[in-house]
Amino acid sequence: MRVLLVEDDAAEAEAVLRALRASGPAVEVHRVGDGEEALDYLFCSGRHAARDPAEQPALVVLDIRLPKVDGIELLRRMKGSHLKGIRVVVTASSREERDVLESYRLGVDAYLLKPLAREAVHDALAKLGFA
Repeated sequence: MRVLLVEDDAAEAEAVLRALRASGPAVEVHRVGDGEEALDYLFCSGRHAARDPAEQPALVVLDIRLPKVDGIELLRRMKGSHLKGIRVVVTASSREERDVLESYRLGVDAYLLKPLAREAVHDALAKLGFA
């Protein structure tokens, strides 16, 4: 399974990586640290222009609060394009109702609150059929 991890905090990224690796041995994770690079990766542009567009991730694990392009805007662009079928798990420190509602309105599959517990990540992956 190919996963794009979009997280600017190294400790949070490591927690997600541990949970993803525990979910199964065949997980290939590519991490980016901001929303702009995530868009470049997903749309095979900018510094990821040479990436094969046929090799899209099956899952995006997405922090909402990101530098350059925030997670909500990234979701809007993904879900309004040919990438709308990619599953998305949001990780956020925000408990604001508008963030949660907007995320689900845009089509996320799960909204997990930070700090992330390995069990919560594993449960979300299992519900999506990835664990």
